[in-house]
Amino acid sequence: MKPVIGITLGDPAGIGPEIVARALENLLDKMSSRILILGHPGLLPDRYRPLCHSKVDWDEEIRIGEESPASGRMAWSWLQESVQMARDGKIQGIVNGPVSKKAIAFHISGFVGQTGFYAEELGTEKPVLMSFWGKRMNLCLLTHHIPLNRVSDEIQKLPLVEMFRTGMEGFEALLGSSIQAVVAGVNPHAGEGGLLDCGTDREIARAVQTCQQQGYAIEGPLPGDTLFTPQALKRFNLIFAAHHDQGLAPFKAMHPFEGLGISIGLSVPRMTVDHGTAFELAGKGIASSQSMEDALWMMDQMLMRR
Repeated sequence: MKPVIGITLGDPAGIGPEIVARALENLLDKMSSRILILGHPGLLPDRYRPLCHSKVDWDEEIRIGEESPASGRMAWSWLQESVQMARDGKIQGIVNGPVSKKAIAFHISGFVGQTGFYAEELGTEKPVLMSFWGKRMNLCLLTHHIPLNRVSDEIQKLPLVEMFRTGMEGFEALLGSSIQAVVAGVNPHAGEGGLLDCGTDREIARAVQTCQQQGYAIEGPLPGDTLFTPQALKRFNLIFAAHHDQGLAPFKAMHPFEGLGISIGLSVPRMTVDHGTAFELAGKGIASSQSMEDALWMMDQMLMRR
């Protein structure tokens, strides 16, 4: 039986529905997996409406291009539906359109993103890593939505060995090839041999050594200011960054209109576009669907290799 990919449309007032429609127009006939769209059929062209599943009625207060509590409520309902369908075995992979954290937070206090939501709902005994695929580099974050002054202390509390193993195994499954990974140091010059280190880079070094002894191809910590060069990217096909902007600033510079986010460590594989709702572009037909196409194609290929 063919696997099923569940696609959430994201915020209905943003560009999610139109980039899903455009991506399916370019890819649907080439994909091996079946598609189930979690969203309101009225947001899509007639051809794709039979693929839609949504128990939520359209909210008349929603205006395309305008962020609102109403649009957040619908986006939140589709995330919930995706979890239930994954638990019931009705979908084997999840691809998300972009949501507005602010719009959802009107209804769900403390909501900080889809990654955290799925970690709570579909997490396993493995760590859940916020990760990114791009044509020029692959990335896992050790920490993400926390202030910089907490990064060092947080890393010293993390199960680093398990995180490194989970990230490498996840990208091996995604890419269908072996992984050569590297970890960026937290401090300048990866701690300068202890001169600029408060213990964090030494913790990373110990975890890397343990993984090496277990047969994993991983190095580090190495200075973060030299890991995103063409020379380094020829050696390593996965980088573990210490914090959000250390990894995502170079990633987005290399992939301004493409790339995708991946949650590694969930019970069901999940991917999303590497951009936001772009309310200012919604309804104008000019938003790029490249990231959504990459997400659907990568998910399809990974599920078919299983």
